[in-house]
Amino acid sequence: MFTFAEQTTLYRCTGLALLLIELNLFLAGMPPFQRGIWVQTEPAVLVMFTITALTGLWLTIGTWRRWLIPSPAFPPLIVCLLVWAAWQILVTFVVVMPWHSWFGPPQTGDGTCMSIAMILTIMLACPLWQAARYRHAIMSVVAVSLFVQCALHVYYPRTDDYIPERWVPAQWPEYLPFLGGYFWVAAFSGGYITNRIRYALLAVAMVALLVISLNKSAYGLFGVALLLTTLVPFVPLSRNLRRFFYPGPVWRKTMIVACVLPFSLVFISPVIPMLDASRDPTGIIALFSRINDGIGSRLALDQVGLATLQHEPGRLLIGAGWGGFNDDLFKYGLVDGVYTYINGVHKPNWFLVEGTSHHSHNQPLEALLSMGLVGLILWYAFPMLALWTFPKRWFWPCAPMIVALTGLGHFWFQLPQCFPAQAFYEAVLVSVCAKKLGPTLTFSRWWYGVACIVTVIAMAWSAVAQYTMMMHGDRVHDAALTKPYGDYTEEWVAADLAWGGDRWMATTRFYATDAPDKAKKENVSENMLGWYTYFIHTARKAAQTPQLGARIASMELRLLYSLFGGFDYALFDKLRHEATVSFEDAAIRMTAKAPLRDDYISFFMMNLPSYVHNDVAREIQILTRILAIAPDNRGALWLLGKIYLTTPGREEQGRSMLKKAITTHVEKVYPVTDAELSATIEKLIH
Repeated sequence: MFTFAEQTTLYRCTGLALLLIELNLFLAGMPPFQRGIWVQTEPAVLVMFTITALTGLWLTIGTWRRWLIPSPAFPPLIVCLLVWAAWQILVTFVVVMPWHSWFGPPQTGDGTCMSIAMILTIMLACPLWQAARYRHAIMSVVAVSLFVQCALHVYYPRTDDYIPERWVPAQWPEYLPFLGGYFWVAAFSGGYITNRIRYALLAVAMVALLVISLNKSAYGLFGVALLLTTLVPFVPLSRNLRRFFYPGPVWRKTMIVACVLPFSLVFISPVIPMLDASRDPTGIIALFSRINDGIGSRLALDQVGLATLQHEPGRLLIGAGWGGFNDDLFKYGLVDGVYTYINGVHKPNWFLVEGTSHHSHNQPLEALLSMGLVGLILWYAFPMLALWTFPKRWFWPCAPMIVALTGLGHFWFQLPQCFPAQAFYEAVLVSVCAKKLGPTLTFSRWWYGVACIVTVIAMAWSAVAQYTMMMHGDRVHDAALTKPYGDYTEEWVAADLAWGGDRWMATTRFYATDAPDKAKKENVSENMLGWYTYFIHTARKAAQTPQLGARIASMELRLLYSLFGGFDYALFDKLRHEATVSFEDAAIRMTAKAPLRDDYISFFMMNLPSYVHNDVAREIQILTRILAIAPDNRGALWLLGKIYLTTPGREEQGRSMLKKAITTHVEKVYPVTDAELSATIEKLIH
């Protein structure tokens, strides 16, 4: 933590300008700046990295010229943040895909680099917050920025459609309560709420923000927080009640426990039945059981997180790096209550089982999956230390809101637009709680200068890399739709795979889904064939790359399914023949990367007789090969069991396989009709 040493007005105003620009990061998502696949978040991440690179330069100059004086005593909150960043750096560079963890998923930008950027922002905000005139300027700009964002959500109604020509602020307004909570804590901590009138105005503004946000989780959490902040500080209480609400160790421990309590839903989630729209309950049960809505979907994601830890217990030790949940969702998405087939018809009851989710929607669970148990502890450490060291004067106006913000993190991730505000909020807490000093460490300005220069280089390189990836994704997407394939190469299309492949996968998913429909509406052309060939070859390369996960590998089968099911054109015959040769290996690769997703190779297995030209021996060979990798593959057990049931000498083995397939509900992952299932059960009984 730094303090200003001299009256260097230009230097201070430069730092203030950097902070104010960063606090208006939402502007980077507006139409003039929209770029990349995720047009509202990728530019925001780029601007964040660029501003924090300049912030690092600002800190370097300040320490070198002695315009900034580092405090010899490190506040506990700063120590907590530095340890959290150090652990992320360590994990990032030992995981399989370090750069993917460094940048995080491009949909959220929540990676190690963003954590370092936030620490630089905190170092910038702390000395500015200590000066009253700069504090006034910051709070004024934050208030105006928050008002504008609320107004934009009113002006642009909520939509779930992707409309790049029109700006819908980050698509959803649910992130607004985070910003409102951060402003609330800063307003009280800065001494701006000094009477009941000001409090009433702030409370009304917060209620209006919550209404605009449409965030049901925030309604409950922030509603309780508003009730407590009204009841204790501003309602006349008797002497006994004032003594009861005295912010001593008991209340501080209670608030700390309240921060952790929502995490218990992760462990409760497996016992809550997940119901689809056809069996939607009513009343309070609906709040937890609707798998495609609200908390019900969050609980299903929590089950995916638990399943991940059960099958990959090593992640409790060190995690897998940021940005891996999309892969976890694909591999372990068939949790209890989820199915992809009903009565022989492909009809998934959970939209995410074949969709994407780049975050678990539970920040501490995401920290656990990405950074291990140490990461989970460090994620909780900051709000816990803040509650334990928070001054008594502002405890009741602020502590319930800190708990509400922490609780909201169990149901929502944050967008890049939120990160500067979060860093500002953390800087306020660091400044307010600074009287509780941590370890005293003395470093020369050389050490601070070297540390700042290293961060400048890291952030500048990250900004350039972010721009390169963003523009490449933009060009690949546009080129696949409008440009001749001969102008590019397969290597150019596959360039994003080295960074994790998110942009390539988004383009491929869009192309695989859209291309068959486009072919029906337009004349099939060599250009369409060329681009589809590019994507199939690139997908095969991705599936054969050990570092890339099952989600990326699944694109190979997805493209093949579209090729065999949607392109009935002579022009595609050669490509279809080439794909037929590799179809079996593609299914085997998919099984090896995601053995529990037996539903994903169902299309291959249901067409197996025609694929092998009704060669039963070849069919047995392929099914045996699948079961050697995934012994519990229900579709393979069902098919091989039926073959063995009619094979002399193997009837008992066939019965055993069919019983296992039926017991594990094969009808949920493979097209088995109710009539066929009943007939098979009847045959096994008799």
